[in-house]
Amino acid sequence: MSIIFNKICAILVINDVVLYVTCISVSFFGIINLLIESILKTFNKQVFLGGNFEHYTAIFI
Repeated sequence: MSIIFNKICAILVINDVVLYVTCISVSFFGIINLLIESILKTFNKQVFLGGNFEHYTAIFI
């Protein structure tokens, strides 16, 4: 998947409420992927990937 966005946003959603949002530059995309994989392995949850002008990663608990 090509990353053409200039930001990556991570959104933590619990019970349909956005509790945490952070945006960083694409250069840290690999680090975010590692964090997401770590979270998924720990909590075994789904990750929804989508985006419009930015790349959003929403973690639903």
